Amino acid sequence: MGKVNNDITAFNDEVQNIVYQLQSRGEPIQHLMVNLFKGYEAGADKEFISYICMKKYKYNEGGSIDAEKLMSYAENQYMEMIRNKEWTTPQKDNQEILALTA
Repeated sequence: MGKVNNDITAFNDEVQNIVYQLQSRGEPIQHLMVNLFKGYEAGADKEFISYICMKKYKYNEGGSIDAEKLMSYAENQYMEMIRNKEWTTPQKDNQEILALTA
């Protein structure tokens, strides 16, 4: 997430590129949902992370959500928060600490 400066759209694009590359080589895509949740939870905005945690709970309880839906939900939430000026990113010092702990 730090690589794309906490931009959910860019993160989703990066994930889709990786998935496409794996599929084109015939590689299996394992643990995509787990890694998507980890990626989103490494984000900067606490409200967004809470939103993702709710989706994760539903997924863990057997909810019908796949990677495409999760990426769409995350991007919609991100865009809504940007539009409403609710999206926050950490200061540069905090970003370095987050990167080190991740």
